[in-house]
Amino acid sequence: MAERQGRMLAELAELTLEAARILQGRLAEAQTPAEARDLGLTFQRVSRSLRQTLMLEMRLEKDRRALAREAADDAAKAREAEAKAREAEVQVRRFKVRHAVSRMILDAYESEEDAEPLLDELEECLDAYVRGHDAAPLEALVETLARDLGLELDAADGDDPADHDGDEVAAEAAPAPEGRPPPLIQTPDFGWAAAPDSS
Repeated sequence: MAERQGRMLAELAELTLEAARILQGRLAEAQTPAEARDLGLTFQRVSRSLRQTLMLEMRLEKDRRALAREAADDAAKAREAEAKAREAEVQVRRFKVRHAVSRMILDAYESEEDAEPLLDELEECLDAYVRGHDAAPLEALVETLARDLGLELDAADGDDPADHDGDEVAAEAAPAPEGRPPPLIQTPDFGWAAAPDSS
């Protein structure tokens, strides 16, 4: 609408200016004082109309620029808010990854002093990893970073505990190897003797 109004005001200004020129020519050719007076009054009205049209054009342009600045400011604020929200997400993600990998490093060493060089390396590369893998799941990022730092991850996480139970039962049922001393039992006189063969 503002663009349409601008075109109309521009056209009106051109028409009013042309009318003022015509009146100026007729005023110069007036034959009587009364005709000159009437043409002069008409010329003044047309001139005032032209000035008002120009003022409206200026006001319209001023409003247009103000709206453009306001829209630009709103867009800049929206971008700033979005950037802050993204940065907050990155920091939360960075904290979670740092916590998880730090625990893995500390668990892999006997003391924090021994783990300090690897913890320092973690701090150096952490930000680049988090920002460079922003679309990766958190668990996958933790595993990738841990492996790149040289940590050996437990590959038996998916083993069935029942398999280990079966191994224990089998170990208990297996006969003692040859040459192994037989189990001892306590005698009534508080001594020790070989247990009788149950086979």
